[in-house]
Amino acid sequence: MDIPTLSKLIKIQEDQILNAYPAGSHVYGTNNESSDEDYLIVSGIIEQRQDMFYNDRINVVIHSVGSWRKSLKEPSILSLECIFLPKEIKLKETLISTNFNNKPIDICKSALETSLRDWNKSKTKFESGLTEQGKKKIFHSLRILLFAEQIILDKTIKDYGAASKYWLDLYTDPSDDYGHYAETWEWIKESLILNLKNISK
Repeated sequence: MDIPTLSKLIKIQEDQILNAYPAGSHVYGTNNESSDEDYLIVSGIIEQRQDMFYNDRINVVIHSVGSWRKSLKEPSILSLECIFLPKEIKLKETLISTNFNNKPIDICKSALETSLRDWNKSKTKFESGLTEQGKKKIFHSLRILLFAEQIILDKTIKDYGAASKYWLDLYTDPSDDYGHYAETWEWIKESLILNLKNISK
């Protein structure tokens, strides 16, 4: 995906796309032939509201400048994932984001909230018969904790594939029972949470 193609897809002029980043499984190294393409962009349109765009396996998170800056102050782990990407992977970055919240306690809080939300969503997905989506939510629940650990310790994300080992085990597990996955993975999640809390003190 390049900027001209992305521009046509989301109907935002190229010069109004200030920042554009790939995200999701193609960045984490867990993508397969059925994986969606995920992106995050920052729009320079003044009246732009935070939004999501979906079209034929392409998902785009759209930020205004204001919502982007707010997400960095919270901080949103997804937004931090984007700014720490290697330069050669970023599609565009004209709005340089150096003013972000790097307080360990706030990074920990954000990661824990996101991890819990994804974990709870995984149960809903399994109960709805959406096994693969349930597995993905468990993976993201663990991944976000590993990313937060790197941000706290290294002030960046050096290894975007840190949770890939978990996805391989999840992806190849034939069970469709949430209880099985909870028993297998919850202790790992709790150990990651405990570690994150310890290093953020």
